[in-house]
Amino acid sequence: MNAENQRLCLRPASTEEAGLFYSQDEKDHELGTVGHLRVDFGHGGREFLSTWWPHNEDALNTPEFKSELQSFVNELRKTGPLRNLSVMSEYCYDHGDSKLGDGSRGSYGFVAESEHYRYCLRCTPIQGDYNAYVYIYDKRQQEMSQLQKLLDAEQDLPEMCFSTLTSDGSLICVKHGETGYYKSDWDTGNLEKNRELADYNNEKLGVSKIQEEAMVIKSMTGWTSQESASQESGMEQTMGGM
Repeated sequence: MNAENQRLCLRPASTEEAGLFYSQDEKDHELGTVGHLRVDFGHGGREFLSTWWPHNEDALNTPEFKSELQSFVNELRKTGPLRNLSVMSEYCYDHGDSKLGDGSRGSYGFVAESEHYRYCLRCTPIQGDYNAYVYIYDKRQQEMSQLQKLLDAEQDLPEMCFSTLTSDGSLICVKHGETGYYKSDWDTGNLEKNRELADYNNEKLGVSKIQEEAMVIKSMTGWTSQESASQESGMEQTMGGM
């Protein structure tokens, strides 16, 4: 595995992630599902019989992904729960907090993440069952879907947020329903410090990165209901600096 993939570590799945271990065809586009791999250890528990199912019409199954998936699976076969049935049983026993509470028969859920992908491994250490499923999601596709949903549902966006100009890094404020932006009195003249200020104040406002991106796009492309905002006007600021 390359340096990036070596940092992929399995962790127990959270309750909110339980649905990611099963096919949800109606949510494939939203979730950015690349596909899923099914694994069977065979009658003796030491074989590795696998079948791949593409999702999203195989559109996300890129050479980059194939290489990373192969490295990830190879590593789990060498040192992880995909080595054989006995190793999987021991691994799941040692990680009892990963048991899926979804009514499944003796299944355990683990998650690993790289920069662009989320791997959801469902282990079922029972002879005669399919022993593992790996569902993989493209996090970039998920972000694009989330952004589009926010753009389509303006009412879910915050009243205001902070951001920085791509041209010169100036600190700005964007208001819901208004085109353009307001220059911030807290601008430091430093791109990195301005970005830190934007992130800090957005966190205090409860504004996510995706929401900020949607607000900036709407301020440039227009809102369903909008007022004009002057780029040079000041605005009352209530958050404060760091």
